[in-house]
Amino acid sequence: MLTLIPKGGGMEDTTKARAMDRINLIWVGVGFSAFYWILESVRDVLAFGRGTLTERLFYPDLTSVWMRLLIICMIIFYGFYAQSIKANINQEGSNRATGRFRIVVSGFLFALAYWCLEAARDVFIFKKGSLFVQLVYPDVPDLSVRLLAVCVLILFSVYVQNLINDRRALEESMRQKQEELEKLVEERTAELRKANEMLREEVEGRRRLETALWISRRSFQDIVNATTEGIVMVDQAHNIRFANLSFEEMCGRTSQEIVGEPFSLPLNIGQTAHVMVKNPTGATEVQMRVLESEWEGAPVFLVLLHPLSDAEALARW
Repeated sequence: MLTLIPKGGGMEDTTKARAMDRINLIWVGVGFSAFYWILESVRDVLAFGRGTLTERLFYPDLTSVWMRLLIICMIIFYGFYAQSIKANINQEGSNRATGRFRIVVSGFLFALAYWCLEAARDVFIFKKGSLFVQLVYPDVPDLSVRLLAVCVLILFSVYVQNLINDRRALEESMRQKQEELEKLVEERTAELRKANEMLREEVEGRRRLETALWISRRSFQDIVNATTEGIVMVDQAHNIRFANLSFEEMCGRTSQEIVGEPFSLPLNIGQTAHVMVKNPTGATEVQMRVLESEWEGAPVFLVLLHPLSDAEALARW
């Protein structure tokens, strides 16, 4: 019996893939935004001594709120972008040319856009020098705020990139296992087809052999039934195995009645004798010869009974 044994890990890979597909990067972006809010509050307390941690977490000043909301909007917007990329990859497959580090690069671009927005805000709202200076040489407090936001954005992009890469690697692993399983199925199918073909040939060969054997038996019976001599096959236990029509006529009985009964005449191989074959109306004198033969794979006595004509009988006397 042929059985298919798939390699382990298929169900686990499917479960992992479904778990990855359920991750919503928009909500992950919200989580990173909360993480940034906490880091910003800790920085204000430890680096700049701006009140307590509770105050900076729940009651920051308006300037800090504006700065935090800007980066939070950038993080959440990036979450929408990453979620759309992830959905496209899941729909179109891992062959889509997204690039292995495209998400990380897009994170750097979002960070650069945030840096430019912060510089523009400082120039046009807070009148802090020229745009070039704010882009290239911001003061230390502004630099610390921007670097913290940039680090969170890049960290978010690295997380998304790793998630997509893992999903792509998992999909590739599942594809390879599927190909291995299909190859195994093809091999087993070929083996089964070959075994079925061999079985069909064997059955056909047996059918031809049985047909040839049946034809051979019919030919043998036609030949032995056409002769005027009685022909009897007797096994080693001296039971009749076969009798032709001439012997049936000699003894006045059918082969169904004769086959299986003991053969009462003496069996001397190679000798010729004259015997009387009894029948319901009397007896028939015959010349009997006994030879060695084979019947259905077993050794038997071949008894030939030649009926004597009246002239032959008188000549004998």
